[in-house]
Amino acid sequence: MRGFVLCLLFVLSCVSVGYAGWNIARPDDFIRNDGVEGDLKAVAFGDKLHGWAVGMGGLILRTDDGGTSWKIQHQEEGREFWGIRCIDAKSAWVVGSRGTIWYTADGGQTWEQRDSGTRNRLMDICFVTPERAVVIGQNSSILITQDGGETWEVKSGERVRVGETRQNFEAIAFSTPEKGFIVGSFGTILVSKDGGESWELLRLPNIDNNFFGISFTDKLNGWIVGQEGIILHTNDGGETWTPQKSGLEKTSESLMGMCFIDSKTGWAVGEFGKILHTTDGGQTWQLQKTGDSTNLLGVCAVDADNAWAVGEWGLLWKWTP
Repeated sequence: MRGFVLCLLFVLSCVSVGYAGWNIARPDDFIRNDGVEGDLKAVAFGDKLHGWAVGMGGLILRTDDGGTSWKIQHQEEGREFWGIRCIDAKSAWVVGSRGTIWYTADGGQTWEQRDSGTRNRLMDICFVTPERAVVIGQNSSILITQDGGETWEVKSGERVRVGETRQNFEAIAFSTPEKGFIVGSFGTILVSKDGGESWELLRLPNIDNNFFGISFTDKLNGWIVGQEGIILHTNDGGETWTPQKSGLEKTSESLMGMCFIDSKTGWAVGEFGKILHTTDGGQTWQLQKTGDSTNLLGVCAVDADNAWAVGEWGLLWKWTP
């Protein structure tokens, strides 16, 4: 039954050119039945036309037409890609299992592997300047480069002191070239004020939800999403964080990713196909229906008219206003 419903949705999305809302750009494994399997964990675009989606099974997908069609650039059993960041339409960085850090400068025709110095699963990467970037991941992993990604220094994640708890870091964002934030398990928020060289723990009282996503649009405005539909907002550069009502507080559904294009407009995606949209900086969040309950794991947007979401079973959605 699930396959039939998704097939019907896919057919409708194909024939409904210009249909407003979220349309399936890549159906799930059951519908495609092409032997290419794997959840998609992250999606990123360098501009309106060119982007990538990455996930399990070493899967890297590429689009050059705004997400209408996707081509496989890489597939590798046993490898997992968890995060991707675009530098521009042709350049991107991918991170993943076993300390994977890959880079492309030619639109993904070739990928160069970098020595990360760790075997931990890496979850996210953020470039602070063209030369300096920070990678975070499993077991409190923090890596930094000062030479544009040629070499990486492991700042934490390899050794644990007595009594120290290892956290899984899920996402990273910088509000300025100096000030950055890492979020992760058990309500973890780390703050750096020196471009990622050192990090301090920010404690939020009575909040121990796992955090999965963070986004800043300027030096003041930022959001965090996570377990049980939690959304936190700051308008003072991360000094204080205030809960926003997502509508999921009375459920166990988590928000797994988010993306803002400016201080007013953004999306958050999560379990059971939830997509939330705001145009007032998160004061209100509207549920956007897709007609599907597949867990969504990542979202990105380049403007109010171009957004994409990815999830389990290799499903990919495109926003059409």
